[in-house]
Amino acid sequence: MARPIRPEPKYFLSQFGDADHYRNTLFSDAKGTSFLGEKSTSYYESASVPERIKQTLPGCKILMIMRDPVERALSNYRFSKSNGFESRTAEEVFLSTKPPIISSDKTSVDPFNYLERGNYLRFIKRYLATFERQDFLPILFERLVNSEIEEQQKIWEFLNVDSTEIKTSTNYRNQTDQESYSGEVRSFLSNYYKSLNQQLADYLKMDLSCWED
Repeated sequence: MARPIRPEPKYFLSQFGDADHYRNTLFSDAKGTSFLGEKSTSYYESASVPERIKQTLPGCKILMIMRDPVERALSNYRFSKSNGFESRTAEEVFLSTKPPIISSDKTSVDPFNYLERGNYLRFIKRYLATFERQDFLPILFERLVNSEIEEQQKIWEFLNVDSTEIKTSTNYRNQTDQESYSGEVRSFLSNYYKSLNQQLADYLKMDLSCWED
């Protein structure tokens, strides 16, 4: 995997070249390595990134790990708050129309786009308009954490990798929010994503019951 993990490379957000430039920029120390991977979560929001990836790496595989959008939104809020972007309470963010105080700090994506980021179907359709379905694998974060071997095997098969030759880490962190949120906030988020989750399940023909209360 491209190093460092943090901050994420975000190569295709600001630049892109041919495959040699990509490899030399992110994998200069990976001589002779057959399988290379990059994790940059901001990619799924950018309209231009899928085509940039395809132009540079036409034979690549796309893996998208989706978290329960309710928990994702709350985690996003907590991240923005802990990093000094957000000054509002969760109730002010999700239950009122109080606008954010725009930060002067430069970020790769909007730090306040809490709700739209959980509308996964919108972003998946963008990738499937660029890549073949067999080259795109959606994975649920909760199942990856709770059923590690089964979900890992699904990934290895998708990548056509012999899992017996792979040293894997099972040190997944299913982080929970240390801050408690009101029932009103969680109820709002659950209602907001209910129909969106159903559309996603129908489109992917995927069981999303692990996201249900």
